[in-house]
Amino acid sequence: MPNWMNESPSGSTGREEESALRAIASLKREKSLSGLLVAIIEISLEETGAERAVLLLPEGDEWFVEAEAGVSIEPTTPREPLEGCRVAPPELVDWVLRSAQAIIVDDAANDSRFGSDPYVRERKVRSGLCYPVVDDDEVVLALYLEDNRRPCAFSDDLIAFLDALSPHIAIALGDVGRP
Repeated sequence: MPNWMNESPSGSTGREEESALRAIASLKREKSLSGLLVAIIEISLEETGAERAVLLLPEGDEWFVEAEAGVSIEPTTPREPLEGCRVAPPELVDWVLRSAQAIIVDDAANDSRFGSDPYVRERKVRSGLCYPVVDDDEVVLALYLEDNRRPCAFSDDLIAFLDALSPHIAIALGDVGRP
């Protein structure tokens, strides 16, 4: 059972379970790809406290930024290829796409693996999280979250929340005609 579903001594699990159920219901209501992407972005920002969220989808062998939003940025659909991307760190996202594993980077600008990424250097990324939504052993969506207000902004409990939400995202993508 994911950590966010286990009752803590303070009894705070009700909020996490309620949030997950609201998020799942929101995904099920969407009937278009653009509406679904906006719903995923809004859920991600609300539940994580991130400053920015970016969604990437595959088209053939290439990946494209299909949606982005932030605390003070309305959701947009920039349709930008991952290679040379200016709204997410290509090296970090590519690592997640190749490994099909989520990663939290607590201080990306000083991280030996991703600190040399031009995006990370230019934006001085503090906290980053990239999460792959996997369906039938294939990554079908990548979610990148960023918070530059502080390092260590994301936790393993957030990964557990995304793990619980991920199958519902994959189903919703199929429901709107996206494999």
